[in-house]
Amino acid sequence: MQVVYLADCPQYITVLAKWCHEQWGYLNPNRTLAEVEINFSELLNLDRIPFALVVIDGGKAIAMASLDLQDMDVYPDLTPWLASVYVVPAHRKKGIGSKIVKAVLEKAKQHHVKKVYLFTMDQEHWYAKMGFQVLQKTNYHNEDVTVMVLDF
Repeated sequence: MQVVYLADCPQYITVLAKWCHEQWGYLNPNRTLAEVEINFSELLNLDRIPFALVVIDGGKAIAMASLDLQDMDVYPDLTPWLASVYVVPAHRKKGIGSKIVKAVLEKAKQHHVKKVYLFTMDQEHWYAKMGFQVLQKTNYHNEDVTVMVLDF
């Protein structure tokens, strides 16, 4: 099992976009799978934000996470955002999610990032274990969410 930049394995864009579209597509119902794939192609960076990391196991992608410049259009002044944290259901509860989030945060530090934001519908306690603090609870696209921040 290894954590790699999406830029080093762009052949996984289609599967990652599919996961993202299936998991969170309801937040932007007019956004097509093809548009999500285009968004993922913008994460093919090694030396700057935005970027995505992928966990590969046995030649298959099993998890992803990204550091995006923007993830909530209602907070244009907050950046960057931990986003698209996803682990294939068969691989959950094995520490893979924590591993990829920590890898993204380490890369953020290498880019001299001072704060990382995220929003979650139901994983507030999980992110709090990694040091994120609640910034605000709000409604976003008809969904109750918690906006969190990690201050390095």
